[in-house]
Amino acid sequence: MASLNSSFSAILPSQETMKKSPENLRSKAASDMILGSYNGQICSSYVQKQERCKRSCSYRVLPVGFLLCVAIMLCFYSFRWSFWKGTQKDIWKGNLFTVFSEEMIERSPPQSAAALVVVMVVENHTEVKTHCSCKQEAPEQPDTILSHLQENYPWINRTTSENLKMQHPNFPIDAVMRMIKEKTKCTLLPEYSSISWVNTYWQVTDTINKTTLYLYSAVYDNRTLTDVRPCVRVLVTTKTSRPSKPWCHLWFNVTGPPSAVRAERIEYLDYQKQRTGSIMPFLVTCKVPSDVAHLQPIAASILPNPCTSTSNLLQVVGSGTREASAYVHDLPPHSSTRYTVGVCGPALYYYQQDFSSRVVEWLELLKAMDIARVFLYETEVHPNLQKVLRYYETSGFLEVTRYHYPPPYDNDPNTRRLWTNLNRHEMFAQENIYFSDCLLRHMHQHRFIAHFDPDEVPVIIHN
Repeated sequence: MASLNSSFSAILPSQETMKKSPENLRSKAASDMILGSYNGQICSSYVQKQERCKRSCSYRVLPVGFLLCVAIMLCFYSFRWSFWKGTQKDIWKGNLFTVFSEEMIERSPPQSAAALVVVMVVENHTEVKTHCSCKQEAPEQPDTILSHLQENYPWINRTTSENLKMQHPNFPIDAVMRMIKEKTKCTLLPEYSSISWVNTYWQVTDTINKTTLYLYSAVYDNRTLTDVRPCVRVLVTTKTSRPSKPWCHLWFNVTGPPSAVRAERIEYLDYQKQRTGSIMPFLVTCKVPSDVAHLQPIAASILPNPCTSTSNLLQVVGSGTREASAYVHDLPPHSSTRYTVGVCGPALYYYQQDFSSRVVEWLELLKAMDIARVFLYETEVHPNLQKVLRYYETSGFLEVTRYHYPPPYDNDPNTRRLWTNLNRHEMFAQENIYFSDCLLRHMHQHRFIAHFDPDEVPVIIHN
């Protein structure tokens, strides 16, 4: 196991490498998905341009000239993009550097799809929040909902609520159960029956300028080395190339009003160039207000205006601290700390093909290499593959989260394989949703998390 840990350490680039090679980095959107290891580094095309600026302004001889060069560069890019994109208001509100940093990210060339994204641009985080108020009301048909959620599935030996919590990416089970048990709720909190579901596992909302967002999951992030701490990360897709920052309702209980905050940022996740009309993946970051920063929200909503009703409510998953599963236990006395390794796999969509034997081979090989746990995403798959997934899931080695492609994409299992073959750009864009979800959702369960497809395995490079 020690050799495997050292192998994964070798796979991940060192901080010195990152500083020397900013061109290997893709965007600041997933800076926090490398578990905060390289927080605070300003690694983007901004750095490269700054280096050129240093040379052109004779930095060592004329520091004043260098500063003037940087100031001119900042103003040029900020004003050019602010007026071109209609965001003059950001300049007058003192967010010039924010506009500049966003422009730099969008102009950064896409790099290898396999590269880990660890860029972080320092911004001036101004907490924009408002205070909501709400009345109390009784939830609809609580006894009927409770009876269904407590129903047991004998073939998996789990209740409906347990199964939803284990496999559904965003069903707000904690908020729903609290509503039922307390028999009262805030009027701003969506009822289960009022949630807008599309393609089974996505929730939908309209934000500013009638931009439609499809919401997949919300994850709590409290890592000490992130630039926005604590916060909730929401994975969304949209056809809009530059969506405006929405508002976030963060729910800590079901009877009081939510904490309403403006999203810190909404960032493009894909390494591929944006294509108008295609569904594109984004990451919305909602900062937990300072007055409730010691609490972890149970649910989150995305909406265009604060303190209004909405039709989406996402379960907030994730842990604020590293869990016991991240450590290797039962070590000999006086042994050094050893960490576990997890693997994030893809969304399986094999319906016509019986892929079960290859998945068994892959999982057994990973288990033999001391991988602690594997995380997969499941659409409708072949019956034999379903049996394999349930077997390893029951053993605790595999954890499965359900996944469907967002609208308007095809989710019929008979034609999904055809869709993935004909729409490669869209399929690869969607990979950023479930891979990002896997890293964020499980980052505290294991010290190291790597991504492998079923035709890939890690190779130990040290004895």
